Amino acid sequence: MRCGSLLMLLSTWSLNLGAQGSHRVERGMQTPLSHVFMPLSHEEPVLDLAETEMPKPGGLMPGLTAYQNARREAYNRQRSNNRVAPTPQEQLLPSIQKGFEGLSGSGTPNDNHVAVNNEGMVMSVLNTNIRVFNDTGKLLKTWGLASFARNPNLNPEGTLPMLDRPFDPRVLFDQEANRWMVVFMNGTLHSNSATIVGFSTSSDPLQPWNVYRLSGNPLNDTTWSDYPIVALGSGDLFITLNQLKNNKGWQDGFVQSIIWQVNKSDGFEGKTLNKNLWHGLKYRGKSIWSICPAQGGIKLYPDMHLLSVRPADTLNDTLFIHKISGTQASGTAAYSLQVVRADKTYGYPPSALQPQGYKLACNDARVLHAIQTGKQIHYAQNTIHPESMKPCIYHGILYRLSGPAEARASYITSDSLDFGYPAIAAAGTAEDDPSVLITFQHSSAQTYPGTSAVYCNRYREYSDILRIKQGKSLINYSFLPKDQQRWGDYEGIQKKYNEANTWYLVGSYGNGGMNAWISRLSLADPLRSALQISEIRAFPNPADDAVKLELNLQQSGVYRAALVNMNGQVLDLEERFVLNAGTHLLQLNTSGFSSGVYILRIFEEAGGRVIGTFKIVVR
Repeated sequence: MRCGSLLMLLSTWSLNLGAQGSHRVERGMQTPLSHVFMPLSHEEPVLDLAETEMPKPGGLMPGLTAYQNARREAYNRQRSNNRVAPTPQEQLLPSIQKGFEGLSGSGTPNDNHVAVNNEGMVMSVLNTNIRVFNDTGKLLKTWGLASFARNPNLNPEGTLPMLDRPFDPRVLFDQEANRWMVVFMNGTLHSNSATIVGFSTSSDPLQPWNVYRLSGNPLNDTTWSDYPIVALGSGDLFITLNQLKNNKGWQDGFVQSIIWQVNKSDGFEGKTLNKNLWHGLKYRGKSIWSICPAQGGIKLYPDMHLLSVRPADTLNDTLFIHKISGTQASGTAAYSLQVVRADKTYGYPPSALQPQGYKLACNDARVLHAIQTGKQIHYAQNTIHPESMKPCIYHGILYRLSGPAEARASYITSDSLDFGYPAIAAAGTAEDDPSVLITFQHSSAQTYPGTSAVYCNRYREYSDILRIKQGKSLINYSFLPKDQQRWGDYEGIQKKYNEANTWYLVGSYGNGGMNAWISRLSLADPLRSALQISEIRAFPNPADDAVKLELNLQQSGVYRAALVNMNGQVLDLEERFVLNAGTHLLQLNTSGFSSGVYILRIFEEAGGRVIGTFKIVVR
């Protein structure tokens, strides 16, 4: 596994391109309760498992896909490993506690998502079903998305019409309210498009649910809503959607992205649902594509940050940072936009390979998942690797959320595997521990599609790839061309909030078509339980082009660094850090220094008091 280095200059500069954005908001919109769904009294009919392709999320641009595939095929593979990890790999690699079948759905692709409550009950959603398991993997109950949205035996005058095409299900567990939410779509025309939202009335997902129908055409034009991404704030549920023209695809039908800000407590209590609609989100007069909200990884936050990129560009480094400050109930929620450049480029990915010449669509480079961990946001997307031209994972980190922000990134890639469709969960034991677990799909010309994971600790050291579920066959749907098989639109992972060392994820693997696999993971990294440090740590040591420092400061101030060679000559690194009290991770550039042994000295700018001195080797 090869991870491009992360440049961790946390407290220096940020390039802000200027927020020349625009937006509109409709406040206090209301949706009445449709009905109450009763899982325990519901008997699901036999499911029709005929192969059906779900609406494409976009990105399937034949011309651009062919161009990126050709670039990949022309690449002369370069094999290198530039990862230096001072922490032993056996301490970093996640371990599998348990795995069980999430079963398959009737839609293509699966669109997997998962959540778990404090009692270990697991909800797995996929096209076109909802399933509940206990912590041993025993299936407790299953029901269809269409059944969830229509129950003619309860409140028949207010029930939803029979759904003709439900798709893109998502599930969330609210660690503060101890409740669940399910969101999915129906219809691909402005006349029948709807966003279905269900709120549980208990921490037990088998108890009653309050179900609502949000219009898929809220602006009363000729667009329909597609591809929901969901996240929770401390007061609200955020749902982002892409509005597409009737009978058009993503590339020629996209009109704009919208954000629903929904009052959670209304849904939990079965009241009329109050919500805000944010729309007209543009930068320099152009609508911003696909917006991903960032949920709190350990705790929930009152303000919501949401991220966007340029998902169909061959290469780009632009990151849009939307922020909605304040809850829906406050009546004063406000929107702002910041635009920054990341230190690494992303781009529209080529197709992933399967055995026997089959290929898997990687769609585009939109941000697929994001979480906030204290003062950082971690986000992940599909991308083309700018050197190998392979599809891989782009893992970005956003610093200084109070602005101006800074975006740094790594590529999670492999010489032997193609990667796609990442999801992220917080892996720390405290809010300010920025370690994360990332799950994603793998495949290659020699490897059937399966599910993997990687751990990134607080030092930005990556574990080796953990292959969680190996594929048993190609993903091969008869109604799709050999080189345009559907791999997925998204996967899911969640920390079990009342346990420090348990995560649940759901991923896909080849089994004729595509099956879902649910796995429970744990970590052995001893640093997760020791966030605060008592002394400075430098790594890698020996250093090549840069050395990273972790230091714990007792007070805020301005600090500088210098190298002293063995002749006693002081070599000023010309680095100046304005730092608050607490733990920091910094990077110092050593590429201009001759090979040899040096003393690294960290000191206060005012007065020159030295706070740390130790030996490093520059190669």
